[in-house]
Amino acid sequence: MFCWLSLPISGSDGQTKPHEALKPPPGQNLYSFEYGFLLQISEEAALAVALNDYLTSRSYLAGFSPTQVDQKAFKLLHRPPDPQHVHALRWYRHLAALQQDLNLESSSE
Repeated sequence: MFCWLSLPISGSDGQTKPHEALKPPPGQNLYSFEYGFLLQISEEAALAVALNDYLTSRSYLAGFSPTQVDQKAFKLLHRPPDPQHVHALRWYRHLAALQQDLNLESSSE
């Protein structure tokens, strides 16, 4: 798993520029996360463990806001992860709350 970062630094002209060494290789997205393996796990307990490990340093599976990838993984879990999987449980509860908000919005329209 990896994430390319572009950290700002000041050049000799005083302008803030991304550090050349931290740019992604050609063809790579600036924020590239390897989450695809999570969607291939069919056993719910194994998925909870993998999600917990993956979400240790992330809020979402891809990027910095909920995406369809989060929704797909959420639907693979039929119940909240066990409490010992604190990161997966945090993520699950957050997506469940967002799902409730979406359901409330669509029912009031």
